[in-house]
Amino acid sequence: MRFSALSRLVWTAVLLGQTTPHLQAQAPIQEWIDQAIQAGGGVVTIPPGEHELTRGLLVRGAKKLALRGMERERCVLRLADSADATALITIGEKVETVEIANLVLESSATAATHKDPPRLAIRCGPGTAIASSGESSGPRDVTVRDCFFQNWPGTAIHFTDTRDAAVERCSFREITGTAVLMDRQSIAVDVLGCWFIRCGLALDVTDSARGRFRGNEILQGKEGIRIRGTATVKNPNQPIGHELSYNHLAQLEGMALQIAATAERVKLFDNEIEGKTDLQSKDNAKPTGPKAAQKAKTAEASSPLAPASKTR
Repeated sequence: MRFSALSRLVWTAVLLGQTTPHLQAQAPIQEWIDQAIQAGGGVVTIPPGEHELTRGLLVRGAKKLALRGMERERCVLRLADSADATALITIGEKVETVEIANLVLESSATAATHKDPPRLAIRCGPGTAIASSGESSGPRDVTVRDCFFQNWPGTAIHFTDTRDAAVERCSFREITGTAVLMDRQSIAVDVLGCWFIRCGLALDVTDSARGRFRGNEILQGKEGIRIRGTATVKNPNQPIGHELSYNHLAQLEGMALQIAATAERVKLFDNEIEGKTDLQSKDNAKPTGPKAAQKAKTAEASSPLAPASKTR
């Protein structure tokens, strides 16, 4: 995706970062986002530092907007313990072509155990039920790439009623609940080249269709991938099933891979799965390809902080 540079917004962010490299008073990130949306799109650059937010960030009615950190390891967005919000970033209605990139997204240590309901890093969806006509104002073309999620008690990323989205080269660590959840008619949401370390459940796919889950490492958590149900696709000529390929799942306490009887046409290719599986659906394509002796070929993901790029 391409964005027109909004130099005024970017320059303001850089100046702030030069004077406050560590934990600081809240930067006006929401203001920068709102200005970029009003200008018709652009790149909002987050300066290095630990930005503890007392309110969650809201992206609504945006087109061609990018929220990018200058240096991922040093650009931290943290939801303050006192924040009156359930999500660090909410991507809401009438959003098209949005990118979240190069950031560390974390919850406060206290909130990780004491907040109810549990907090999310990114909520991507309109927040309302789909109209009876089947039309929706849900987000389209959303990409989350090169981000590091840690210390989330609930779900790190929750997609609802989202079309054509991707999570690429991200790392998830110490996620008590689910790292990536897709439900309520989410179509073509891909998870590519990511690392999941010590997560309650890496991927939970419910009421979704046409997702690609490729080249991911899922290690040392409780459960790996769970696929339940398939979303309705209007065009009967379009595929509805999901594809799982070149993934490596190992050292999991519970089920590594679960595919419910309600899931349709799930294709399995060249995965390396060490652990329990429960494949109930009779409509799945049979697993094909070699056993993936090279760790499901996730040498493509060379390190937990920088797995290889995957493109749609």
